[in-house]
Amino acid sequence: MIELDGAIHQSQVERDAERDAWMQANGLTVLRFANASVLDDLPTVLTAIDSHLLKSCFPQEKDLE
Repeated sequence: MIELDGAIHQSQVERDAERDAWMQANGLTVLRFANASVLDDLPTVLTAIDSHLLKSCFPQEKDLE
């Protein structure tokens, strides 16, 4: 799951952590990015998403042992 966080998330850190823990416990991965990062530096955000997907879909051989 990709989540974009605006200013409101600064005041609900505990709620977000609980939600993230629930999602992880149910097999979901949460990637969080600040809205400003998406607007100001989209290539870096896309690289981070791409990197995560590559690691998830094509694990290293050593990770399979």
